[in-house]
Amino acid sequence: MTISLKYITCTFLFWILVQEVGAQMIFDTLYLDETEIISRKYERNAPTKTEEIDTLVKSELNHLSLADLLSAHTPVFVKDYGKGSLATASFRGTAASHTKVLWNDIEINSPMLGQVDLSLVPNNFYSHAILNYGGSSLENTSGALGGAINLFSGKHRSDEKLSFIQTFGSYKTFSSSLNMNLGSRKFKSLTSA
Repeated sequence: MTISLKYITCTFLFWILVQEVGAQMIFDTLYLDETEIISRKYERNAPTKTEEIDTLVKSELNHLSLADLLSAHTPVFVKDYGKGSLATASFRGTAASHTKVLWNDIEINSPMLGQVDLSLVPNNFYSHAILNYGGSSLENTSGALGGAINLFSGKHRSDEKLSFIQTFGSYKTFSSSLNMNLGSRKFKSLTSA
């Protein structure tokens, strides 16, 4: 039985390569405590127009939709196809898909069309609204070339509150809305329907 030089060389190289490398040995492990870094985004004013809708005006139109409020009290163009039909917003001549609608910094635009039917957003759904025109809307979200409508639900208060609004109109049109504010120190709920 003859052992070839090739076999001996391969065995020797294999034996060397499978050995542990001393430089890669970990002799000690250092465990660190968890560190949590909390920071707020630096608020800076963009050089474009930002407008907050007056809460008194909003409370007068609480029984209407966001489309009615925007078309009556802001320079935003709302394309409305009539009661119960599609209503979209357009800032500065851009398309409705270039307008972002955010609720508590969550985008509610349709993922397929990029639009929101503003006639479906009741005014009692949010506590205050801020309009960002043009480039100032790009600070919070992307794709809002025309502008953004930011809707915010107010901070929960400890008092319990229940409100019910019902409206009737011509041609057998009516709408109802209910707001309920409940809570304690550990549990808080703000429900709008």
